[in-house]
Amino acid sequence: MPEPIVAHITLRSANSIKNQDEVESLAAALTAALKLKQSHAGTALKLAVQLGEAQSKAATATDEAFKCSKLPFTQALKDSFSQARPATDAELEVASKNAEERVAAALKAMGHNGYTLVSTPPNVRPTVRDYHYSYTQGMITPTAVAERLVSFLAKHNSTFNWLSEYSADHIKHQAAAATARYAAGKSLSVFDGVPYVVQDCLDALPYDTSCGTAFMGKLRQAKADAPCVATLRSMGAILLGKASMPELNSPASSSSSTPNPHDAAKTAGSGSAGCASAVACGLCPIAIGADAGGSMGVPASFCGVVGLRASSGRLAEDAAATGSQSSLTATTPIANSVGDTLLLYAAMANTSYPGAAAPRKLALPKELLPKQERCAANSDWVLGSEQPLLGKKIGVCRQWLDDSSVAVREVLAVTLERLQQLGAELVDVSLPDLEQIQASHLVTFSKEAAADGAKQGWLHKKELRSQLGLDTRMFLCNASKVTDAEYAQAQRVRAKVLAGFETTLAECDVILTPATASVAPALQQNAAGCYDVAAASSTARFSLASSLTGLPALVMPAGRRGCAFEPAGVQFIGKPWAESSLLRTAAALEQQMLEDGYPAQVARTALNPIECAIGAHPIALRCTKETWATKYYHGDPNRKNKDAKQH
Repeated sequence: MPEPIVAHITLRSANSIKNQDEVESLAAALTAALKLKQSHAGTALKLAVQLGEAQSKAATATDEAFKCSKLPFTQALKDSFSQARPATDAELEVASKNAEERVAAALKAMGHNGYTLVSTPPNVRPTVRDYHYSYTQGMITPTAVAERLVSFLAKHNSTFNWLSEYSADHIKHQAAAATARYAAGKSLSVFDGVPYVVQDCLDALPYDTSCGTAFMGKLRQAKADAPCVATLRSMGAILLGKASMPELNSPASSSSSTPNPHDAAKTAGSGSAGCASAVACGLCPIAIGADAGGSMGVPASFCGVVGLRASSGRLAEDAAATGSQSSLTATTPIANSVGDTLLLYAAMANTSYPGAAAPRKLALPKELLPKQERCAANSDWVLGSEQPLLGKKIGVCRQWLDDSSVAVREVLAVTLERLQQLGAELVDVSLPDLEQIQASHLVTFSKEAAADGAKQGWLHKKELRSQLGLDTRMFLCNASKVTDAEYAQAQRVRAKVLAGFETTLAECDVILTPATASVAPALQQNAAGCYDVAAASSTARFSLASSLTGLPALVMPAGRRGCAFEPAGVQFIGKPWAESSLLRTAAALEQQMLEDGYPAQVARTALNPIECAIGAHPIALRCTKETWATKYYHGDPNRKNKDAKQH
């Protein structure tokens, strides 16, 4: 039986390793050891993928190898994403570059939707429209909300590590301005007074952009907001602060360990874990994260929130890390419902793709959930008799489903049943090999991370590099040894993977996969210096395809493990520029889960900043604690009667 393409190598630093020289010596020894494993199709960081294609004979300079425009994958990406895709009957093309008009179109598409899973008592994670309605009706003010948020952060942020930096005065100052606008009847938008957080790889004044490090914020001073941040600021949203992230978004870094909001003994993931956890805990209904391969999908799944990675080039600032030229990184909307994801996506969307043959218009759903009706029993809005996904083909790769834990497979089985109830046709499809995806992604991420560090001037400065964690330094040391030929070959694999997904998507509208291979694992104790390639690779393997190919993907909560409050997510992958199809599919599934009695993913340590107002909302879900308890496990094959009381 052939060796796996990615050698699963776990390297744990001994406590005696104290300085940079020893770390790099150990990493060099690892690299030398890996060279002996050339019988593998590849190794963790020294890799040459053998797919019958000849290795590149030209030893090009690092700078030339890093310019993706000269690599086969970039041409494949451009060819695929430049193809004409007319809007469907279910879509509305929005040509306007004005964010307010795009958001207005999204609001119209939402109709009565927007009070879905997150509005289920007894504990509520309010939506963007919940905030806006409460403010416009005078039920609460942004100033009162800010006071609650500041108090909550002061009490719990040190434990849950949501924000790496925040200013109580800045939060209150923004809230006071929003309160004055509402008092004068001049609110700026539906986002006015709505709190949000931004991952620490995007510029957001008045904060430094440190990318999770101790020194990058000092090397480069942020002079203006990133485009997506500037858009939300112009619409009145309240920036709470910079969400924590691991050093350089490295998969090897343990520098920023964020506890899971549903169980502090479990992890919230890496990458955008600060954003996802903040949304899950009720600090904010929306957040702006960044994804380079699992950075968004894993935390969204572990925390029970929604995350969207749009088509490559759709959102401004695709290279989210400051100064980064990464071909994998993109900014990502993260929210507590599909409706809020649509609103944030519409605000952030960039309607042109750099290098595309023609400007790409933004297509939004005409109706996020068509044919909704009033329920006679309680006046809630519910799905009408017509199946909203009738005619939609959803591709399912059984091999990918089988490559996940029992808990995740159980959730997926229920999800497939729900999708069929909604009218979708399930189509068995084949997808590219997971190990090829993992190998190509690891080489690409490693090479580009090292190239970024060299370009920004800190990689070869020992006094700066020594401020990084031991695991991050080991990762960078090995990353710098990936050759140009190996990187070029990884790009060829990317092109092949993209072609494989294009072939599959010709047979279906969207592809359904697990978001992660398991529910959240235990949070590593004393994790500093631990570089576990096997664990990181296994956790994120389903989320790598989108960042590697540039295809849009949406991750959403779909269930729990048994009677435990451990979210498990699913991922929808779509065709280039077909975000509206993903959003409509996810919205229908979300609404069906609500009608099946699936409750909100309420964190154990949570805040509802507008609690005094939400109960009076005219179209918030009407449900008492007793009703909620009886509904809790309806439709769940692992329901336990006793757990309603335990919650």
